[in-house]
Amino acid sequence: MKRLGMLGWLVLSSGLAGCPRGEAGSETPAAVDWRDGTLPVEARVRGFLDEFVPQRAALDRDVNLAYWAATNASSEEESAREYARKAELELEWRRLHADRERFAALQEFRDSAELTDPLLRRQVELLYLTFLPNQIPDELLQRITDLSNEIEQTFNAHRAQFEGSEVSDNDLREVLQNETDSTRRRAAWEALKQIGPVVADRVRELARLRNQAAQAVGYPDYWQMMMAAQEMPPDEVLALFDRVYEMTEEPYTTEKAKLDATLAERYGVTVDGLRPWHCADPFCQSAPQATDVDLDRYFANPDPEAPDGSNLVALAEKFYAGFGMDVAPILARSDLYERPFKEQHAYCTDIDRAGDVRMLLNLKSNGDWADTILHELGHAVYFVYTDRTDLPYLLREMHTVSTEAIAELMGGMTKNARWLQELVGVPAEEAETVAAATRLEARLQKLIFARWSLVMLHFERALYGDPEQDLDTLWWDLVERYQKVTRPEGRSAPDWATKIHVATVPVYYHNYLMGEMMAAQILEAVAREVYGGAPVEEVIFYGKPEAGRFLIDRIFSRGHVVRWDDLIVEATGEPLGPRAFVEQLR
Repeated sequence: MKRLGMLGWLVLSSGLAGCPRGEAGSETPAAVDWRDGTLPVEARVRGFLDEFVPQRAALDRDVNLAYWAATNASSEEESAREYARKAELELEWRRLHADRERFAALQEFRDSAELTDPLLRRQVELLYLTFLPNQIPDELLQRITDLSNEIEQTFNAHRAQFEGSEVSDNDLREVLQNETDSTRRRAAWEALKQIGPVVADRVRELARLRNQAAQAVGYPDYWQMMMAAQEMPPDEVLALFDRVYEMTEEPYTTEKAKLDATLAERYGVTVDGLRPWHCADPFCQSAPQATDVDLDRYFANPDPEAPDGSNLVALAEKFYAGFGMDVAPILARSDLYERPFKEQHAYCTDIDRAGDVRMLLNLKSNGDWADTILHELGHAVYFVYTDRTDLPYLLREMHTVSTEAIAELMGGMTKNARWLQELVGVPAEEAETVAAATRLEARLQKLIFARWSLVMLHFERALYGDPEQDLDTLWWDLVERYQKVTRPEGRSAPDWATKIHVATVPVYYHNYLMGEMMAAQILEAVAREVYGGAPVEEVIFYGKPEAGRFLIDRIFSRGHVVRWDDLIVEATGEPLGPRAFVEQLR
């Protein structure tokens, strides 16, 4: 299961959370008037930050708390009330960054050769990128904010109808994980798609509005604008993903043929009869069980009286403590278990950039949720250790590529045979069999997710390129091309709209695969510098406090001081690319 970040609305922001510590950029008195063109530029920038940052930080915190309350609602009435409050605050936040006088000043500061202080220049750049998408009419800002919140609220409150009952996404995913009857699997898959027609028209309208916003500030469409806001040249990202496509085509085709044969036998159909409901999840984005080894049983809760998934909390705490990171306070602040009206996915958020980091989960005692809790805690420790730096408020954050890299690295440990032996206690007599199964599952997972990420990248680019086209057909064209999954015969439904990221976390998904590539490079660097050149399979972090220190010193402590691509070179010694990722598939 892939995780949602707090970026559902903040994707237009250069930050994820907020609370001031009394500093803006330096020790400059707050009385400096940034509007006074006779003053030195750096003095004006400091004055600007002294005035602006406390306003921004207070709003960041309020919005994050509102998001937390909205996604943790326990009734329909509470959900509606909290989402309305969240929408009001988000609009206020956007209006703060729509201020034209301040934006003009940021443009002036950004263009000035006199701005030489690197931390000041970086803060100006990040603010410029945050202000830019918000330089649109207030009415349009409000429509985008309201519609996005309305769609998100619909997703969170939705419970599908299945076999005469209202069920959660977790219930339906368990059917796809365990059921062998194709008819029942199809019914569960179709139930997971019921949300599509409910939200599709609104998601398409939201894409139109986002395009209007992008065109108002000089971009051809929203996809192009958001790539620029993330400091990602579109042509370079597309070229990178083309390389991933080329380098994974042969291994993916080979492994999928083997997997298809296994699934056909398991479900009593021909290979040609396999359809998306024979996958392990509604989007065919994760690897199904490909061997007779049931890895989920190693994550089963030994205490039948305890909450489902509670054993994973203890496991996660033990793992992170094993390389020097105390996550107990994070877990204590978090909301961990399922209930009606609560957000059904998972995310981690930094409320105040001063240490209030928390997660929303819906734990079940299985491998997917073991991966998820470790993944979200990867985000969490990144937040915590960045918060502990002396960096200015605006730099106590990180790019989505690097935070997804850490999260994917941590979640991926659940597919490491040595990790399973050390942390879960796989018996010695089962170790060899489990090792072979985990190697295969890890390989399949990475290949399958890489191809799924290609679908998401190209779909979002096409969606904003032309929101009026036949998106239902486009979606399945891309699925068949990149995932090689056959579309259901005669199906005409907005299945693209069932992926919540398309509506609420737009132009974000590419960061997941780029994060996987960065994670592979980090793994190599840790193997080389901490494990004495050992194979990457030996890197499990547990029992190696110096591995935790590597992450803190090389990555977490850097915050957003440098661009994401420069950080990758600093941390791993080479630019981002698919080499390490593909090599680790072998």
